[in-house]
Amino acid sequence: MGQVWISGEISNFSQPSSGHWYFTLKDDNAQVRCAMFRNSNRRVTFRPQHGQQVLVRANITLYEPRGDYQIIVESMQPPAKGCCSRSMSS
Repeated sequence: MGQVWISGEISNFSQPSSGHWYFTLKDDNAQVRCAMFRNSNRRVTFRPQHGQQVLVRANITLYEPRGDYQIIVESMQPPAKGCCSRSMSS
């Protein structure tokens, strides 16, 4: 599957010593685990916070050890006013 744009609210944000970011992106109907690796998160111009709405460009992947789907985030931005973004339930 190619890249997708997803909007949602950040929860469970963590940044271990590796510098990678791990968080859950959720809306009223769904949630998905996310990883944003250090080489990508260096380009983010703000510090993500729990409860913050964001728009991400990502690839959907399978995390085989758990058998769970997750998204690997390539870019993140606050949603623009008037932006026609897709929610996770779309």
